[in-house]
Amino acid sequence: MALGTVLTILILAALGWAVPWALMRVMPDSLRGLLAAILIAIPALTLLGSGVFVVLYGKQLGTEGLGAMAGVGAVWHFWSLGVRAALIWGPILAITALALATGIERRRGERMARRDSD
Repeated sequence: MALGTVLTILILAALGWAVPWALMRVMPDSLRGLLAAILIAIPALTLLGSGVFVVLYGKQLGTEGLGAMAGVGAVWHFWSLGVRAALIWGPILAITALALATGIERRRGERMARRDSD
């Protein structure tokens, strides 16, 4: 694999981890908050993935070549690449969601234990 491919995969995987964690910092510490964060993260990651491909194409084609791709067809092309990138960030997002849910439930159990012991 070329270095660019490996770097792209690492960037998309890192985004699949970082975006839900960042969103949970502003969401309520509950499973509903986690669901909201995941539902926001999916389109955000698709857009970010599309952006990664715009940057990659820009490096390959230069600004003139990328400018020639402007239009509805180009937007659809980059959006579809962002959706396909879910093959990379999707499993990472799922694992991250499970880890966040485990933390939420652990903290909930700790709060219940403290309340019962008082």
